[in-house]
This record gives sequence, C-alpha cells and structure tokens, in this order.
Amino acid sequence: MFKYRFKKALEHYEQLEKDAGNELVKKNNEIKDKEHQIDLIKNQIINIKDDLIKILSGRLDIQRLNHYQQYIELKNKELLSENENLKQLIVERNDIEKDYFEKREQRKIFEKLKEKHYEKYLKEQEIEEQKLIDEITNSMYNRS
Repeated sequence: MFKYRFKKALEHYEQLEKDAGNELVKKNNEIKDKEHQIDLIKNQIINIKDDLIKILSGRLDIQRLNHYQQYIELKNKELLSENENLKQLIVERNDIEKDYFEKREQRKIFEKLKEKHYEKYLKEQEIEEQKLIDEITNSMYNRS
C-alpha cells in the first residue's frame, strides 16, 4: 500500500494556495469596487460640469458659480484620493499574487515529489511481484 510521507506538507501547501487564491479574489473585488467608485466620481464631475455650462449660458450668478467650482474641486480631490487608494490596492494585489504563485509552486513541487515516490513504489512492487513469480516458477521447475 502506497503511503506518501509528505502528505501533510502537500495538504498544508494546498490549503495555503487555496487561502492565497481566496485572498487574491477578494483583493481583485476590492479593486473592481474602487474602479467603480472612481467611475462614479468621474461621472459626477462630468454632470456638474454639464450643469455649469447650462448655468453659464443663462444669467450669471457668481455665488452659484463659486459653489459649482468648489464642488468640482472637492470631487477632483476625492478623485485623486481614490486613485491613490487604487494604486495601493494594486500594489497589495501584486504582492498577494506573488505569494499565491509561490505557494502554488510549492504545492506543485510536493505533487511532483509524490508522483516520483509513487512511480518508485510501483517499480518496487513490480520487482517484488517478479521475484514472487520467479520463486513460484523455480519452485514448480524444481518439483518436476
């Protein structure tokens, strides 16, 4: 019966790979959410600029114009902040991705080792089987 002596290590690396994969998916979802937030802010800026153009085509109201300008500045600051957050999330995702690939490589190493051990086991079994067949053949030959 084949017993892989590094079974626990293989199971450990399989779990580590799975955990890192889940973390990578989670981080990718955070990035998608952040990109969505950025798109919303960009749309808000576009909408307010469109409103501002409509206002400028009519009667000029300095107070209202200042209000719109302040709002646009606020949204631009928010956009810059969210872009920085997105950059940080991408850096974090790249680190997680690197970790994931390292863990996957470790798991593959243990799987290859398991395959080699299993092949060695099969060869040993084949040799034992051949010895048994030879003994039976010799025993039958000696009886006759």
